[in-house]
Amino acid sequence: MLRIFQTGFLANQEHQKNLSQNGFIDKILTFEDFKNRAILVENSITIDNDTRTLLLREAAKFEDFKKLGFSLDFISFLQNSSFIISFLQECSLEKIDLNELKKTDAYAEYEEKIDVLQTLKQRYEKLLKAKNYIDPIFLPQNYRLNTSFIKSFEKIIFYQIDYINNFEFDLLSEISQVRPVFINLKLTKLNKALSKHYSKIGLNLKENFEYLINLSEKRVINQKIFEIKRPKAEIFEASNTLSQISYVKKRVYDFVNEGVDPQKIVIISNNENFFKLLRILDEEKNFDISNSFTFENSDIYKKLSAIYEYLIDKNYENIHRLERFFIDREDVEKSFLSIWEEKIDKQTFMKLFEGIKSENLIENSLYKEELSSFIKLFSHLKEYPLNKIFHFFLNRLKSVKLPEEERGKVAVLKPNEAKGGEFEAVIAVDFNDSIIFKNPFNDLFLSSQIRAKSKMLTFREYKDIQKNHYLNLFANAKKVSISFIKDEQNSPARFLFEIDTVESSLSEESLNEIIFKSSKQKPHFNKEIVQEHDFTKEILSPLKLKTFLDCKRKYYLRYIEKLEDFQIPTDQMDERTIGIFLHEALFKLYEENKEFATEQELLEKLKNTLYSLIKNQPILKLSADIWINKLQNFAKNEIERKKEGFEIKFLEKEIRGKYKDFFFKGKVDRVDEKDGKYYIIDYKSGRINLPSKNSLNKTTDFQLQIYFRLLEKSFDIEELYLYDLENAKLIKDPFFEEKLYLLDEKLKLLQEKIIDFSQTEEISKCRYCPYAIICQR
Repeated sequence: MLRIFQTGFLANQEHQKNLSQNGFIDKILTFEDFKNRAILVENSITIDNDTRTLLLREAAKFEDFKKLGFSLDFISFLQNSSFIISFLQECSLEKIDLNELKKTDAYAEYEEKIDVLQTLKQRYEKLLKAKNYIDPIFLPQNYRLNTSFIKSFEKIIFYQIDYINNFEFDLLSEISQVRPVFINLKLTKLNKALSKHYSKIGLNLKENFEYLINLSEKRVINQKIFEIKRPKAEIFEASNTLSQISYVKKRVYDFVNEGVDPQKIVIISNNENFFKLLRILDEEKNFDISNSFTFENSDIYKKLSAIYEYLIDKNYENIHRLERFFIDREDVEKSFLSIWEEKIDKQTFMKLFEGIKSENLIENSLYKEELSSFIKLFSHLKEYPLNKIFHFFLNRLKSVKLPEEERGKVAVLKPNEAKGGEFEAVIAVDFNDSIIFKNPFNDLFLSSQIRAKSKMLTFREYKDIQKNHYLNLFANAKKVSISFIKDEQNSPARFLFEIDTVESSLSEESLNEIIFKSSKQKPHFNKEIVQEHDFTKEILSPLKLKTFLDCKRKYYLRYIEKLEDFQIPTDQMDERTIGIFLHEALFKLYEENKEFATEQELLEKLKNTLYSLIKNQPILKLSADIWINKLQNFAKNEIERKKEGFEIKFLEKEIRGKYKDFFFKGKVDRVDEKDGKYYIIDYKSGRINLPSKNSLNKTTDFQLQIYFRLLEKSFDIEELYLYDLENAKLIKDPFFEEKLYLLDEKLKLLQEKIIDFSQTEEISKCRYCPYAIICQR
């Protein structure tokens, strides 16, 4: 006897039960495996997804195809071809003729698109036949039964059969004439769409009955009414996915402590991000997430993706990705860039890609297999350059299943993988309408009304069937926990009103330590830090002094504990990044050029200098262009100063010296000289904050005052300026003299040998501080 189940999970569960029994073991298959073995196509090879996309694009090269609104650009078509394929396949498997479909379109709204799809389908079929391929789209017209396989079983039983399309039902009916076929199903008001096939053979099935149907004899051989239980569940409101993972871990821990077998617990989610995060945070290896583990999670894929992203856009983030994987940027450019837009042969492709390795031997073996398979596609890739082939190869690798050696006992499944299963405890995650009921249909070419008139499954019917799966799972379990995200964009599924719910007593705060336990703060950072520290034995800079005066705790963490904040590489050009480039560009500009004839010459050379620093980074180049426009007045001002007799004497001059028992060092951006007088200049590309009379006592920036004290004995200093580059203004500190006196007062604080490294009282200073979390501010 052959027994067939809806999902691989159920088939595997049933197989494990059989192994524990004595006697003959029934053959067990999934419905998909059974279909693949029960039908044959003569003299044809089943097309793979990649070849299918390439041939479909070839078939789409006709004038009217543009009426569908799809681009034939390779990458765009690769991303969007699934819409066309899914629509054609659905129509084929429901045995809907495209010409007949137009008759249900009363307003001819979709007629033109359907005509184009009909032409595309015919052209595609012609290409398939020329190459001896068969696509599932054309399977209903081109198969024959594998009678030897079917006859090897005395009878065939389908358990808890889900919705099946017209082709599948006709196939089962045909098979039922070769061997007895039995179908077991439960019918409710939610999945009544299942009954439409049986009414065609004279069986009028009623809701709330479980049936065993003999399809060979077209009769019901057993039926029994069943009680529909209203499920009960605990619900948990979360603000993000991490909180949901904490909740899942806590509930699994509780269930096991209450005596539930871990193998009888299931986690249900329809959110790919949840699976990825749970995998990362499953340090205890409690969860079996193998069904969602693809090659996209592998080191090899991540390395390839890093190379591809860098070749597309050489920005900060992509440079950093290469560095993370210890990939040499020069090697990448040397190997790929010269042929990036050229057509390549399979030998060149192998030379470029076979050297990518992982420390995981299974990954390496699987990657080698995929390379060998991909090479066979090169007869279809002759017209494509390397950049397109690379994208195509990544797209292929993304969905390849990656085997895992270690699996936990708690199953983590998508709703369709768990349907029909019976578990003692169920935890449903991401129970939001937008996630649990994703529309599987392509409605670009059809409206809901046309679907209904054509007797195709509608989204409403699909939602009801999905709801039925959830209700069965919940009703059959002893313990049910449901979590959902609630924020400005998300709200709990309305489906929850059909379940008896009670709010969880757990809070997000109480669950935080479950996944953030490794992030606990060092206790001494929360307490007083009073210790001996001698400022006279170290070298101070204006920035170090400012840090101490802003917040003594920040000084302690940065300069004593040496906890440097990590700056995540980014494409965004903040003030600091812009300032660094402008400072370096201005230094190089004046180091290499003593005079400029015109403003335009100065600007042109400054632009070229900036370009040489940022190289081929588009976003930085855009920022450079913006700044060159801003610096028009700066160039004009510089030419005027030259005419007035100002000469640049020093650039980025390093200064060191002692003042009031303290050793200082600094770097002056520029020193100008005129008539024996010297002018200290510090470039500013960002906002300049000058103190007011009322805020003078709170000032912490003494950069110009420190430069003056260190240089006053060596130079006849006439003035000190902050150079506002954007507005081309040399700005004097209006309270320069007052701040000289104030500097002396502030330095007295550093003469103490016992320092209280307390937190600042000005909370506004904590807003952008990298240590705010450590300090709990």
